[in-house]
Amino acid sequence: MKLCYITPMPRGVNIGPHIQQKIIDAFTSNERISEIAERFSISIASVWNVAHRHGLGPRNIKIYKLTWAERQKIISLYKEGMHTPDIAKRFGVSFVSICDLLERANIQRRLSAYANIRTLDPTVFDTITEESAYWIGFLMADCHVREGRPHRFELHLSKQDESQILAFRDFLKSDAGLQHSQHSVKISIRSNALIERLNKYGIGFNGVREPKPELAFDRHFWRGLIDGDGSLCIAPTPIIHLIGRLPVVEGFLSFVRQYVTTKRQPSQIKRCAQPTYQTAFSSLAACTIIRVLYADSHVHLPRKKLIADRILAAK
Repeated sequence: MKLCYITPMPRGVNIGPHIQQKIIDAFTSNERISEIAERFSISIASVWNVAHRHGLGPRNIKIYKLTWAERQKIISLYKEGMHTPDIAKRFGVSFVSICDLLERANIQRRLSAYANIRTLDPTVFDTITEESAYWIGFLMADCHVREGRPHRFELHLSKQDESQILAFRDFLKSDAGLQHSQHSVKISIRSNALIERLNKYGIGFNGVREPKPELAFDRHFWRGLIDGDGSLCIAPTPIIHLIGRLPVVEGFLSFVRQYVTTKRQPSQIKRCAQPTYQTAFSSLAACTIIRVLYADSHVHLPRKKLIADRILAAK
């Protein structure tokens, strides 16, 4: 079995293409730069570096053209109760710009009529089924949770995967709206009950990702992780690849050892940008793992299931 590595980003910034694409999707949908940096455990400068290399420039340039008096007026209006979208419209800047200005001024954001508190059923995670295990794995790879009043959950995907967000929303029995940008789509929900259940399964604040024992050998859980933070490749030889926090990658290797013979140790796992790691299997080992994960699956990312079926059909 051959270990497969992703080509690192030039000039010493070791961020793989898979993560770069997620950063670009978040950037183009106007997610805060500080939140993107926190989500991927990289510096703000690294976020700007990735954006620059993909031909993207500053988004909130107008906010820097405001005078000191105008900025103070914005803060004053917010404290007086004006909603951030209304303030943004009044000063001709983006909603994200106003939020960034308030954040830099250490102004505590309040909940308002614009807050996205939606109906949902967090109890869908109380019992481990194929669906719940899969979504826990997928969310461990792709969701972002932030502390607040109440806590906030976000799932941010490329526009081509909008059906995946719709499927998750249906699973949650939620009426939450989707936020679209040119290249991506996002669902954002405030719910302490939902976040508490995700915490229970190892999806914590500040990027904490620790698979729990009850899911350690669940193929549906690991299929969700591969759909979220992994990749499948057909040519020239089948490859299955996973990137994530060290506990996630180590857990995946423990799961894989049930089906393929490997002497691969944690010390041999490839380290990416701190604190992410990656591993991959190719040829026969990859086919075996793909068959375990995707054969007879009822919930999956459609485009990766299509690749999996093509790989298995060729063998």
